Amino acid sequence: MRKKDPGIHCTRQSIIDPFSTIAKRRNFKEISIAGITEEANINRSAFYYHFKDKEV
Repeated sequence: MRKKDPGIHCTRQSIIDPFSTIAKRRNFKEISIAGITEEANINRSAFYYHFKDKEV
């Protein structure tokens, strides 16, 4: 059985936390993937590796 890579959890969490921060300031429709990735300081491909879109 393969072990889970702890780096994946950290990256996923590094997307969720900034999204939560942005969601407190803006309406859901105003939040963009670009805004999330900028706040999380990651590139778009890292976002899409973990999530299909912002609604997931």
